Amino acid sequence: LFVSYLESIGISSRTLVHFTSGKMFRYDDRESLNDISIDAIINNPFGIGLWGDRVLLNGSYCHNILIEIFLNWGILAGVIIIGFFGVKTLLVYFKSDKLNKNRIICYFLCFIAPLMASSSYLVSPEFGIFCGLFYLLSTQNTNPRIQTKFPPSCKS
Repeated sequence: LFVSYLESIGISSRTLVHFTSGKMFRYDDRESLNDISIDAIINNPFGIGLWGDRVLLNGSYCHNILIEIFLNWGILAGVIIIGFFGVKTLLVYFKSDKLNKNRIICYFLCFIAPLMASSSYLVSPEFGIFCGLFYLLSTQNTNPRIQTKFPPSCKS
């Protein structure tokens, strides 16, 4: 009744529909998207190309950044991309002071963690913002015990 009223005034919410129908914690649609995507990764180990998941899934997308990277780029390139970002994240994290460590965690949780269950990195402005902020943090190493000591002749 409440959902019907909201829809009559132009407000629609997939979450409210699932909640009122008792399907709040069932992800049958997304599980089938993941199953189709994983089968495509296995059958196309070199990937199906950028935006290929939209064609494969009839206009939808994977709802998982890891599956989407493997599907778009293939297994080898996906491992390289995810590995690079994972190693780079850990290196920057461990070389940072406490403030920047907290920033990295906050930015990751706000911008990357949601991509594990919704949206797509290809259309997510948050993913681009995270990459930019992460780059800035990687250039700001404020931990004095890790900072490089330049000889006096290199200082300007």
